[in-house]
Amino acid sequence: MTAQRRGGTVRSVRNGGLAPRAVCTAFALLWIVGDASAGRAAELSPRENAICAGPVATLGDLCEIRGMDPAADAALADIPLFPAPPVGERRFVSRDEIRNILALRGIDLRPHSWAGAAMVGLTSAPGRAADQDEPVSAVVRQRAEENAAAALREYLARTQPAGIAWEVQVRLDDRQANWLGTPDARVDVESDSALGVDRRRFLLSVTAAAETARFSIDAQVRPKQAVVVASRPLARDSILTPADVSLSYAAATGNEGSPLHSLEEAIGKQLTLTVSAGRVMDRSLLREPILVRRNDVVTVYTRAPGVVIRTNARAKDDAARGQWIPVETLEVRGKPIMARVIGVREVEVLAGSIQTRER
Repeated sequence: MTAQRRGGTVRSVRNGGLAPRAVCTAFALLWIVGDASAGRAAELSPRENAICAGPVATLGDLCEIRGMDPAADAALADIPLFPAPPVGERRFVSRDEIRNILALRGIDLRPHSWAGAAMVGLTSAPGRAADQDEPVSAVVRQRAEENAAAALREYLARTQPAGIAWEVQVRLDDRQANWLGTPDARVDVESDSALGVDRRRFLLSVTAAAETARFSIDAQVRPKQAVVVASRPLARDSILTPADVSLSYAAATGNEGSPLHSLEEAIGKQLTLTVSAGRVMDRSLLREPILVRRNDVVTVYTRAPGVVIRTNARAKDDAARGQWIPVETLEVRGKPIMARVIGVREVEVLAGSIQTRER
């Protein structure tokens, strides 16, 4: 199997193909060590990004080799350096490391010159995993799932009604994970079809390590509910206004206990804690505003059929609208009576409740 890449051809090495390479490598080393004449001098230019198609990285994988003798150049290119990195991972190798490895191989570097990148970023071709039955690491699988989900969300944002954010969960087999988990993989979603109420099948084109693969993946997709978040830092006891809160799809992770999903649920409520900007507004953070504080002088309305009597009293506790608290009259201190909060420092009692307490 061959695959085109910049500057040359990616050579695929399958199981059982190492013995011929070992013979060629041994011959190359003997030839290069034994004859370092100026006619076989070459310019070695490390690539900034290199691709390894087989289980062993060679000098030809890492460097462009330009010399006067094609046979000698090929022999240099076949020199093995070290095991290839796992599929989906990147290894960085400096030019000095390459020189040291060649010196340990007995290669006389004096006739050769160096140019190109000082550091090589080496990856393995995704197709190599299928050839070598390599397992997928947890890191690669997580990166693959993140790459796939991001591509699907972008596709849905383009093709579905505007203003909807999407929650996406994907399942990948090992081959798909190796392709999608390759560093710098480019994912294009070509089409999709429905499998059920919230399941869809997407056709992907993935370009990674200068190769391209097309395959379908299944995913669970559903619209994500927006949540209310703090637009700015807010102090405890603040009463929320429209400027204090906003809706966010990005903040909705599904891990909140009981988040608010509409601004109307938050505006006018009072914070029980100080919150930072961007925090999801959970119901436990809010309460009805405290309209009466302990020791406030409140106006007491006593209501009876056709009659309203107004007097003053002192609140014995904090309370929000609709809550009952004990209040004590200012003129005559006695047993407190229960009153219901109806406004800011305003409470009401029923005439019948006073008569009952006076008996």
